[in-house]
Order: sequence, then structure tokens, then C-alpha cells
Amino acid sequence: MQGTHHPQAQWYWKSNSDPWSVNEKEEWRRYSDIQSDIIEEAFNQKTNKHLVELDNYWIDLNGSIQISKHDQNKRRQIKRILIDRNENQSLRQERFYFPEPLKKPFNEDRLDGGYHGFIKEWEQKNRRFLFFWKTKNKKVSNSDKVEQAANGIIFEGNRLGEKCESQWIVKQLQTVKNKDIEEIRKCCINLYSKECFLYKLVNETLRENDATIKKEFEVMHYNGSKII
Repeated sequence: MQGTHHPQAQWYWKSNSDPWSVNEKEEWRRYSDIQSDIIEEAFNQKTNKHLVELDNYWIDLNGSIQISKHDQNKRRQIKRILIDRNENQSLRQERFYFPEPLKKPFNEDRLDGGYHGFIKEWEQKNRRFLFFWKTKNKKVSNSDKVEQAANGIIFEGNRLGEKCESQWIVKQLQTVKNKDIEEIRKCCINLYSKECFLYKLVNETLRENDATIKKEFEVMHYNGSKII
């Protein structure tokens, strides 16, 4: 017996050079997973709120219009389409398309313990700090680790101009931080699987062994590795 696949809403914006032209063939681009989730949540709320905030745009649900925060005269049409969940998986092209050749594989520079290079290096440089931290915080709960990871995500989101996306991610983490480890893991895996700034940042950091990464992000990954 096959399971029932409930359709999933995906939001799109009209990407034509002139979005209001009646002579051009319509071209549409999908919002990122999290942007689409933010819009969909507002769409399903039984309130009179009609403006949804994204990082660079306002979404007018009543008029089905995207409005630039930088120039309110720049407006584009939006639309909502219900698609099969399996089909949605195939739409995440950016995860499998790289405009430039990869400089190194993920498994390069792996060291003992399964950590990637920059995490191991960070541990080695901060051995004294880690020793006293572990001694002082022997009973740090998983909820505390989730909270620290959330703080790191907010920091990186603000730094990259992705405030709305980072706040949405943290809101999801907050719903599971007091639950058991399996629920936390499921949430982390689900969030990483979404197309957004976070998975791109994680992939870039791990792939390039980025030594310039901010300390808050290093701590976030260190704590995250202990959870997952």
C-alpha cells in the first residue's frame, strides 16, 4: 500500500526583465525553501496581516506582489503552486550545481575523531579554554547547546544580511530545544536540508576549511557536532 503524499506549497516570483510586459513569455523563479515557508505561514494565518517581511522584500499577499525594500516602485508578481513533496526535492538545483570546479572534497584534511580540519584546529588552539569549560559545564544540557547554536545562527544571519531567514531557523530550533535528542536531531537535519543561507555557509566552510570563520560560528559547529 502506497503512502499518501500531501502536496506542498511553493512560492514563485516573476523574473522577466519587464515583469509587467504582456508581450514576453512568463518566466518564474522559486523562492528559497525558507522564504517560501515564511510566506506560506503568513498565507495560512487567519489574520488581516497582508504584508510579509523577507530580507530584501515585502510580500503583499492581498495583491500577490513582491515589493523591493530599496525601491518601492520595483514590484513583481508572485504566485503559489502546490507541488508533490518528491517533486520539490528535485527542484533544489543549487545543491548539485557548482559554477566553479570544487577546490577540494569534503573528506580532505579530515583528522582523528571525525572532525573537519578547522574544528580540530580550533579545539587544539583552545585546549585550555575547553578543559575549563568542560570542567565547569559538565551538566550543560542539550537545550543549552541548541541555544548557543541559535545564537551563532542569528550572528551569521545578521552578518550576511539574512536576518529574516536566520530568525525563522532559530524559531524552529526553539520548538525542539527542550525535547529529546532524537527530536533535536530530526529538526537539525530538516533545517540543513532546506535551501537557505545556512547550508551554503556550512558547505563553504567545511569545503574550504575556512580559517577566517568567526569564533561564534566555530562554537556553533562545535556544539552542533556534540548534538548530532
